[in-house]
Amino acid sequence: MEAALYHPEGGYYARGFRVGRAGDFVTSPHVHPLFGALCARQLLDFRSRLGGGPFRVVEQGAGAGYLAADILGYLERKAALDGVTYVVVEPFEHLKALQAERLERYGDRVRWVGAAAELSPAPGCVLTNELLDAFPVHLVVREADGFREVYVDWEGGAFREVTGPPSSPELAAEVAALPADLPPGYRTEINLEARRWLREAAGGLDRGFVLTVDYGFTRREYLHPARSGGTLLAYGGHRAFADVLQDPGTRDITAHVNFTDLARWGRRFGLQPLGYAPQWSFLASLDVEAALRDLDGGPPPPFSPQAAAVKMLLLPQGMGDSHKVFVQGKAVAAEPVPAGFRLRNLVHRLEEEP
Repeated sequence: MEAALYHPEGGYYARGFRVGRAGDFVTSPHVHPLFGALCARQLLDFRSRLGGGPFRVVEQGAGAGYLAADILGYLERKAALDGVTYVVVEPFEHLKALQAERLERYGDRVRWVGAAAELSPAPGCVLTNELLDAFPVHLVVREADGFREVYVDWEGGAFREVTGPPSSPELAAEVAALPADLPPGYRTEINLEARRWLREAAGGLDRGFVLTVDYGFTRREYLHPARSGGTLLAYGGHRAFADVLQDPGTRDITAHVNFTDLARWGRRFGLQPLGYAPQWSFLASLDVEAALRDLDGGPPPPFSPQAAAVKMLLLPQGMGDSHKVFVQGKAVAAEPVPAGFRLRNLVHRLEEEP
């Protein structure tokens, strides 16, 4: 998975992946600027909680820079850019070029680093949208003698799966914590890369927040006995493919996020869970109508393409229910709840174990 997505020459993201209606998948920033505007409203709430001083936004997985442009554009409309810096973590030069072109008007307010570890601690927010689902995961399967890791081998001119013991002590510890009553043949994923990323995200904050938007589940939902095939899929041309070994480098490969793991791991690095909710609830809590007035003077006409785009962000048939929003805080008060969780906060569900 790591090679198929991130190899500097043949990896999917290195070769120039396609996003949008004519591409392989769609993300919220490609749907409507409303998503970025509402994220900006949450960032304003975060900044207020930190006392209103200098505030650094760090985005990783910025793609072509749409979300950054929408956030900065909304903050500019609200005359709230003073003291704000925006850092994009981007290892690929062709994506950095796209981002730099789109964000050129903001000058030195925006800067780039190749890795989050390059940043010194500062107050602010680490922001990601559909990043963690593309981290390389470890795939495990329940066999007669317990869980074993699924490896990729090459034989007869084709990739094939083989199983073996867990590849590291860290993975073995996570495997040992899986429910013992899952049936033979049960497959699931463990995202140790997300744990490493959380450590870096926390290390880049002296006070502040980690805002994660992605599709995923609580641990109880993730490890439900009915989800016996796991969540690992490849995507191309807006179609899902169960065979992730086919045509490596030409398709996106993703696995859903286990938000309970993020909460558990985050505590080790000083991050406390503050809010967890479906995307529709998070966006609605931030006042969709007010944001639309700021952007376009009011709601779009009924049955217009713009209205359909807003519905895609909010309705369960679109991204409203499949995508979740999770906020963790470092050295900040848990109350009052962040603005995006005023309508609904399901953070307690991350404490439930199967």
